[in-house]
Amino acid sequence: MEQKKPEATPVQGDEVVGAGIFDDEVMRRTVLEDPLAKFVNKNWLQIIGVLIVVAVVYFGYVQFMSAYQTRMSGAADLYRKVREEYAALTETRASAVKETDAKKKEELTKSTQESSRKLSESIRALGDASYPYSEIARIYQALVLITVPPGGALTADVKAARQVLQPLNWEQEKTGSPKRLLAELRALLLGRTLLDDPSTIAEGRSMLKTLAQRGAVVHTAAALSLSQIASTDEEKKEAKAVLESLRSQHVEQGEVIDSELQRY
Repeated sequence: MEQKKPEATPVQGDEVVGAGIFDDEVMRRTVLEDPLAKFVNKNWLQIIGVLIVVAVVYFGYVQFMSAYQTRMSGAADLYRKVREEYAALTETRASAVKETDAKKKEELTKSTQESSRKLSESIRALGDASYPYSEIARIYQALVLITVPPGGALTADVKAARQVLQPLNWEQEKTGSPKRLLAELRALLLGRTLLDDPSTIAEGRSMLKTLAQRGAVVHTAAALSLSQIASTDEEKKEAKAVLESLRSQHVEQGEVIDSELQRY
C-alpha cells in the first residue's frame, strides 16, 4: 500500500541526528509509519516526532546490523508487533471516546481493553529482549500510560509514567552515543508529560529547560515545548532567550526555531 507523504518533515532533524539514515528507504518508511511519530506529531510539533523516532530507530538499526544480527532479529519482530498493536489501540480508543451510540461505545470500549491487554503482553516480551529493545519497551510502556491510561481514564497517569521512565541519567551518557539518544528521549517524554498535571508543571518546565540548554539531541524539541506552554511575560521572555541561544548554536535548526520566534 502506498504510504501517504507527511505534510512537512523538517530537513534539519535529518542533518543533525544520524546523518544518512534517511538514505535507506526501509529506514525512511519505518520512521514515517511509526505510531510514536504520529502521536507526538498530533499533540506537539512535528520536529519532536522526527527527533524521537530517529533516536529509537537509529539505535535499533545500528544494533540490528551488528555481529549478533540473528538474535536481534526476533526482537525486531517484537518491536514491529508492539508498534502495530499500539497504533491499533490508540485508534480504537479514540473511536470509543468520540462514539455517541451507547451500544457501539460499549463494544469499542471492550475492544480497547482487549487490545490493551495484548499490547501489555507484547511490551513485556519486548522488555525481556536485549538492549536497546528492552529500553524501547520502557518507552512504549510509558506511552501507553500517557495516551491510553488504565481503567479508561482520560488523563495521563503521570505518576506511573514517571516510575517507568526514571532514572533520568541522560547527562551521564556519552554525547553522540546511541544510549544518549534514548536517555534524552525518556527525559523529553517525561518532561512533556509533567506539563499535563498542574501539580508538576513547574518540574516539567525545569526539565525541558535543562534539556534545551544541555541536551545533545532533543534540545530544539524541548525548547519548542517550553515556548509553546509559556503563558506569563516572564515565561515568554525565558523561552525566547532559550530559543535565541539555540539559534546561534545550531544554525541547521534555524528555520524551525525562526518559525517559533516569530510568535514573539
